[in-house]
Amino acid sequence: MLLYPIQKLHFILMYYLHEAANGLSLFKVKHDKAKLVKQFEFERPDQALIHLNAQKTPALNKLMKDFQEIPDAKMIVSCKEIYKLVKKQFNYKPIVDEDQSIQLEKQIRDLLPSSNQMYLSHQYSRLQLQINSESVDLLIVESTNLLLQLDKEINLYRTKLFEWCCWSFPELYKVNPEKFVEINAIIGGSCKFLQDIPFLTIQEQIDIEKTASTSTGSELTDDEVCRIKSLANLILTLQSEKQKLESYITNRMTRLSPQLCQLIDSLTAAKLLTRAHSLKQLCKMPASSLQILGAELTLFNALAENGKTPKFGFIYKMGMTGGDARRLACNVAKAVRCDYFGGKLEDQNIKSGVKAEKDVGQQIKEQIDEVVFFE
Repeated sequence: MLLYPIQKLHFILMYYLHEAANGLSLFKVKHDKAKLVKQFEFERPDQALIHLNAQKTPALNKLMKDFQEIPDAKMIVSCKEIYKLVKKQFNYKPIVDEDQSIQLEKQIRDLLPSSNQMYLSHQYSRLQLQINSESVDLLIVESTNLLLQLDKEINLYRTKLFEWCCWSFPELYKVNPEKFVEINAIIGGSCKFLQDIPFLTIQEQIDIEKTASTSTGSELTDDEVCRIKSLANLILTLQSEKQKLESYITNRMTRLSPQLCQLIDSLTAAKLLTRAHSLKQLCKMPASSLQILGAELTLFNALAENGKTPKFGFIYKMGMTGGDARRLACNVAKAVRCDYFGGKLEDQNIKSGVKAEKDVGQQIKEQIDEVVFFE
């Protein structure tokens, strides 16, 4: 796997360690030519897979034992992975030179059989896929990114729906903003189909009909009404998918990090996990980084312009400010480490995180009551 110029190292015996799917071979290198000296074939194909996963094998033990008995000999390997394996298991440092090893591989290619290559490649790829599939972090990260994308699309479509309906019935949003999309899915922005809305109360029906009678909007064609209905139905479909995705993320996060989800809600925990890309990386972060996680762009802009840096990220959406946010970030860091490495968070930390938002609201309410009482 690598070769130094023989002219400079003519007094040193050079040997090349060759790896293949059928076994290991040791070649003697002389005058840029390789000659087979020792060969050890794997008895079963699974032995090649064990060797590929950097585990100790009888084949490597036998070849290294024979090699170490040769005085003044140097071993050439093709890559750093083999170098690390030999150094760790046998306390020997071979020579690594990928360019020189390519020349030797061209000579060795026709000397050894190439059996079991397909089996080894399939088994190794399957093992890597199994290891990757066991990580739930990737599923949560992708689901959270999809949820954020759905939020952007829903907001964009709602804006377009509002702008479109302003031409025909601009007063509808002020009368009933909560059911604006549901109403337009039936009436299509037109004032002609107000009697066909089944989910409105009698009072809401009266208010909408009264407002429609004095509306300043213009009439729409049948094609425009159909397009508004289609857009409203699309928004409702996306909102339904968003609710299902939020439920899925909540269930996954509760299983993956139950103690973290006791401190903060599951969606906020999933956003923190998404920014860190994995639970392992999240548990490595200090509390100060967790506190501003989610405000990285604002932080970089502030550092570039010498302005004030942000103090809160996703945790700010929990209603925490000042010392409460710092305490919550410290407890979040403890909870993540307990979930990843194993352990149990103290009940005092859990209670302080769960009730922190209520405590902040109670403090604000007490301050307002004091002001009112003083007046």
